[in-house]
Amino acid sequence: MKSVVLLLYLQLVAVCAADVTDSRLIGTWHSNRELSAATIRPTLKVSAEKLNHFLSLFGVLTVTYSADSITAKMPPWVHSPEWKYSTSYRVVKSTHDSVTFQPHDWPIGKNEPTVVHFVSPDRYWISIATPSITKIKTANWREYFDRIAN
Repeated sequence: MKSVVLLLYLQLVAVCAADVTDSRLIGTWHSNRELSAATIRPTLKVSAEKLNHFLSLFGVLTVTYSADSITAKMPPWVHSPEWKYSTSYRVVKSTHDSVTFQPHDWPIGKNEPTVVHFVSPDRYWISIATPSITKIKTANWREYFDRIAN
């Protein structure tokens, strides 16, 4: 009996120690400019020139998830060089239509969990937040991503 309990305990430890991922994330995803812009355009009150300049940031980011890492790539933009960053991550929560993951180390903003909301197996969105010093209301801003490879 003790050996059965020990075996069950070891299996439980092995499962808990394993990296947890969600297979829905795995693959390469590309930012969808049109869908993302549709959530931003109605709330950002700036000139058309500034709005178009800002919206040109969308539709260029590519994000690749593996079982244990996330890599984001952005081509050169205006005065910024090409950007690429990789880090490990872990899934902290999964529901029928979302995955919350925690990056190990993220160079932009606060290193907080990210919630991915699935629209379909090949499309998701994340909330976009700006630093509080900007005073821009981003409550309904979303960046959409489409799967481009498994």
